[in-house]
Amino acid sequence: MKDIENRIEFWTKADEGRTKGRSMPHPFMSHPEMFQSKDVLEIGPGWGRQFKQLDPLVSTYCVADICQKVLDRKVYKDIDRVLIEDYQQDLNTKFDVIAFWYVIHHILGSELDDFFSFLNRHLYVGGSVFFNCPGDEFDQEIGSPENINGDGIKTTPHGLKKIKNMLQKYRFKISYSKDIALNCYVLLAEKIGDLT
Repeated sequence: MKDIENRIEFWTKADEGRTKGRSMPHPFMSHPEMFQSKDVLEIGPGWGRQFKQLDPLVSTYCVADICQKVLDRKVYKDIDRVLIEDYQQDLNTKFDVIAFWYVIHHILGSELDDFFSFLNRHLYVGGSVFFNCPGDEFDQEIGSPENINGDGIKTTPHGLKKIKNMLQKYRFKISYSKDIALNCYVLLAEKIGDLT
């Protein structure tokens, strides 16, 4: 990952003294059956809002982040935690569901292939990814995603079309796509095959 130390330092400092973010787990909780008795990996778990809602439903819950400080939060002390050093990393396990919320825009354009390959490698065939991303209108408003805050620290916007293309390229079939608010889409996609 490009400038991983700078990205970790930025997020560690940004987190100090800050109140918890405003994102809510409601999109995940609108599909509780998807998580029932499943092995779940959440990437970029933040303060644990999703975890607290979903943990009673799942078989196992694992969180992964690039920042050790996030993984060391008390809310995660009794579950498996993975420090992501790069997206070529092999976790030596697979999951039924991989979920991430307000994460994709922190992935550099040059890292998208490795990130979607990571998702494919760590899901069972028939498993699902559930996440959100900006719509294409966001790309048109801000211009080239690589030219505006494209450091993976603040934001690297990827439009809906680009994300849908990446899902298809990495053997996912979209089963749900909904604009929930402010040009933010929720996507659910099923892994239809391993990479060859």
